[in-house]
Amino acid sequence: MDKGDIAAWVAALIAMGAAWIAMHNANSARTQAGAALKQAAEAEKARVAAEESAAEARKANEFAREKDAREQAERAAAEVAEASKVRVELRARSSLWVEVTNHGAQTVFDLALNKVVPSADPSWRWKFGSRAVRLGEIAPALQPEETKKWPVLFVSDTDEQKRFVGDSYDVTYSFTDGNGQRWRRSGDGAPERVADAVDSPPDKSQAPTAPTEDDIKFQLLDLIVERDHNHIPIDVPLLHEELGLDEVLVQQCLDHLHEEGLIRAMRGDDHVVAIEGPTPGGVRLVEGREL
Repeated sequence: MDKGDIAAWVAALIAMGAAWIAMHNANSARTQAGAALKQAAEAEKARVAAEESAAEARKANEFAREKDAREQAERAAAEVAEASKVRVELRARSSLWVEVTNHGAQTVFDLALNKVVPSADPSWRWKFGSRAVRLGEIAPALQPEETKKWPVLFVSDTDEQKRFVGDSYDVTYSFTDGNGQRWRRSGDGAPERVADAVDSPPDKSQAPTAPTEDDIKFQLLDLIVERDHNHIPIDVPLLHEELGLDEVLVQQCLDHLHEEGLIRAMRGDDHVVAIEGPTPGGVRLVEGREL
């Protein structure tokens, strides 16, 4: 074999090796490309799964938020409904009386009267009547079906005083429920949540003052008329307890009413044992027994 043949043979071997290397590289490239495609497919699958998982999580969170909001709204509605069971009524007696009754199932606390405005003339300021001295301005606790009562009067800018100003009044009161939430309500309106604090005590112009003799005499006559209309005997020795007043003071007022001819039936020792009136012709009662 001459040199030319050897050279040709070597060239052929080199060409075959190069071809094999090229084929091997091509196969490797195809394998790598396949692996890359597989990784890309798996990555896309993982991405889709992650998005689906995130969507499910967002859906679950949204459902939880809606559930919490719904439950919170239901609780709030239930609290308002319970607070709405504390209701106000007005009674016309010797003066206007504001009565707040707890018709709910839970005790309420620190019940306070905030405002009484005559619809006919809002310029008249309200104040507690003299009997509020004994009754108290705030009810520390109001049990279910218990009622708190306040007598009120009205004062003009010129200090004229009236027991009534028209027939309609806007009343605002406040209280705290068993959960510590403070509420304010005007008339039959929806209760409103307010700051968690008891309202300030009434202004001096609203605070009750000690009853005058005229106040007591009026209360006595008013009670007598009411008992007479309802055919309820009057136990004279207990009148001072019913009114929450000093016995000597009540006796003194009864003496004066007798002297003025508004009540009758005094014994010789000036101790009242019966009342007839307050106007002539009334039913005569002696120590609670009809004659």
